[in-house]
Amino acid sequence: MNSILLVVVLVLVSGSYSSNLIHLDMHRRDVPSSRLFNHARRPWAPPSTQAPIKALRTNHLSAQELKGSIVPLGEYYITLLFGGQPINVQVDTGSSTIAVPLLQCVNCVQNNHRFDISKAVGEAGLIPCDSSMCRPNSCSATGQCTTCSQKTRACCSDLAPKACGFYLSYADQSGVGGALAVADVEIANIKVRQAFGAVLGETDDFEVNNVDGIFGMAYPLLACNPTCVKPLFDTILSEGLVERDVFSHCLADQGGTLVLGGSNPDLYRGHLQYVPIAHGGVKLFYGVRLQGVKIGGKTVKLPYFTSGIVDSGTTVLVVTKATYKALRTYFQSNYCHVRGLCVVYQKSRIGEVDIIRKEADEINGPHLNSSERAEASTWFSPGVCARLDDKDINALPAISILLDNGVTLDLEPDDYMLHYESESRLPLGGKVVYRCMGISPLEGLEHMGNEAIIGNTVLKKYYVEYDRENERVGFAEATNCPDQSATKVAEGEPSQAQPEKGLLPKWLLQTLTFFSIGVWAYIILACASESISRQRLRDYSSIPR
Repeated sequence: MNSILLVVVLVLVSGSYSSNLIHLDMHRRDVPSSRLFNHARRPWAPPSTQAPIKALRTNHLSAQELKGSIVPLGEYYITLLFGGQPINVQVDTGSSTIAVPLLQCVNCVQNNHRFDISKAVGEAGLIPCDSSMCRPNSCSATGQCTTCSQKTRACCSDLAPKACGFYLSYADQSGVGGALAVADVEIANIKVRQAFGAVLGETDDFEVNNVDGIFGMAYPLLACNPTCVKPLFDTILSEGLVERDVFSHCLADQGGTLVLGGSNPDLYRGHLQYVPIAHGGVKLFYGVRLQGVKIGGKTVKLPYFTSGIVDSGTTVLVVTKATYKALRTYFQSNYCHVRGLCVVYQKSRIGEVDIIRKEADEINGPHLNSSERAEASTWFSPGVCARLDDKDINALPAISILLDNGVTLDLEPDDYMLHYESESRLPLGGKVVYRCMGISPLEGLEHMGNEAIIGNTVLKKYYVEYDRENERVGFAEATNCPDQSATKVAEGEPSQAQPEKGLLPKWLLQTLTFFSIGVWAYIILACASESISRQRLRDYSSIPR
């Protein structure tokens, strides 16, 4: 996996709308491409909600360049200074927590930045479990808390028993634990005193190289783990450092911009089109009502597609399993002429062969039943990418997501068929370009309060404004979004994940080793490659893990 050197760039934008406007760069994060999206997050919720909640993360405007991309990196992040120390945090509008790893974290990613309290600039430290800042009577609020304050019955940290406990779990079974801490946090030359989660332990799949922590930007009620902490943007707002309860972002192929306090019209075309935030009675996420979907200009009725949340912390468009199945059925009923979508048997020079089913067996194993193997025989399946050319992509339909107020989010095939590059295992090397469906199902999503998660497959095309003071979300087609295509690779970092399956059979690779790198090897390779490309029209591969 490649990791990216973070460089925060300060950009002053002129114009009457942008007085004191500062841009913060978004960077991209390198993640295993098998984790195409972060599942819904479930922090503990205060008693007022009566149930656990899922979290998926003066005209003075502050803006920061974002770093990131959809595939293979998956997440967008910025650099914050904690006690003067740079920490990379994912920008997540589907959660509200701010959390970073401590130096003492027992199993955090080794190459990532960690916060060293002893070297912090200004006053910094862990919040005592007996202090008024640690929520009293919270010890029984989660099943994770096993150490309690005898004085206040507050939840203490298992890994630092004298400190206020901090626990955050996710629906994908990943999570972190530690203690609450306080320090000076700086974002784009704005410095505030901020409480945050100091991570002392985490699951293996919580974070990987490049991104250290999380910067949640949803509503404050989601930032209770179990002690409630004011989110960073709310702290900045309450101290008058931005005058409007508004922020916005654009996401480019390899970067973007985060704007605090308003929007930048230079980064979008036309006017923002607004839809009301659908709270459902409690302010948690940036929810929107879904009025339906059109595929190729035709209205398609989908089950469980009436509500969703706008979440920059999710890579793809996430839907229920029933919705996903209905989408695949519609595609296969109307677009079977696109290679690999539904044709099982294909012609090649060596005759008619069951190539797709054979490869599905190789990818998914013999334990699958016939129905599951048939499902895996199409690139419209979770965890499957395909080698499709431009003609294939252009033969697919546009998808339009219909929202309130007549607002439509339009996706062309090139938008939802994500690009993924991998190193070829051919002897001559080179890059192989795959296309991956940017829509994915999530088991049980319909029972989590929302039926879709509008992630970066959709958001990358739009400039998005989160106007909390008017309780609305605005969309406009993005333009001129800063793109850090020339970001440098840090030395000593692991290389990108490789595909699990080679593109040539083992016998051919073994045979080629007996030839010198000359004319005959080139001819043999060219002929074999042509035969295989005709035989395997898609070159299926599971997403490298």
